[in-house]
Amino acid sequence: MTDQVGLLIEILLDRNARADERDDAASYLGQYPEQRVVDALAVVASSSEEDEVLVATAGESIAEIWERLDRIQPEILAALAPPARREVEALLRTRAPHLLT
Repeated sequence: MTDQVGLLIEILLDRNARADERDDAASYLGQYPEQRVVDALAVVASSSEEDEVLVATAGESIAEIWERLDRIQPEILAALAPPARREVEALLRTRAPHLLT
């Protein structure tokens, strides 16, 4: 992966990268409605071993992507760690409540 999205995914998943770099990557990835992005964000957003702020940011980006695609992935939603799930539900409740029904 040498494209911009691929580089952001690499930073996001690199547990040796600085926390602020990983959080920025998670935030920027919300602009790319691609399945590989959702999958990478879901790895972080469903982890109980990651920093809560990073987990929440990943959840917010997943919600932004789902809003753009006008669909959610119930299996990913069900697997999210609590901070990420709260972000997803809060954002979608405000911007796309029909996706939560």
